[in-house]
Amino acid sequence: MIRSTLAAVPTRVPVLAAKAIVLAVLTVVIATVSIALAYVVTMPLLADLDLVPALDQARTWQVFGGTVYFLVAAGLFALGVGTLLRSSTGAITVALTVLLLLPGVLSFISLNWVQTVVDYLPLPASGAFLGGGEDSLSSAGEELSAVTGLLVIAAYAVVPLVAGAVVLRHRDA
Repeated sequence: MIRSTLAAVPTRVPVLAAKAIVLAVLTVVIATVSIALAYVVTMPLLADLDLVPALDQARTWQVFGGTVYFLVAAGLFALGVGTLLRSSTGAITVALTVLLLLPGVLSFISLNWVQTVVDYLPLPASGAFLGGGEDSLSSAGEELSAVTGLLVIAAYAVVPLVAGAVVLRHRDA
């Protein structure tokens, strides 16, 4: 299917841009509906423990919006890696490794520079803008400010997409 798509749009970059836009929009819609459903379903259970997030608090919306932002960035990261590798299996492996596996594995290494690298991986960096702090269950991303965390996540989405666009422009289908 990619051969016929690229035959119809030989400049190729618009194809990647369209895929990225559709992926981002669908991710926003699905994540928003999922978060709303999760809130409604868990509200009775959490009410018994007095743990229902208040919808009139900015922190609640920061977590909801940050979660959607992270999911969109993770999807765009995977799309960029997939474009670079031209392999679904390879893209899934790299995306899951970078997003989920590396932070856990590297957290066991107690070297200072390794822990600094861990803070700049996507999942720990998301903790910086999802509102870590003293009541957080994890110290991941605690060295980063909220803005730095947002920028790190954005870089993980944009850099593979730009690299994928450059590579896609100069190769055959």
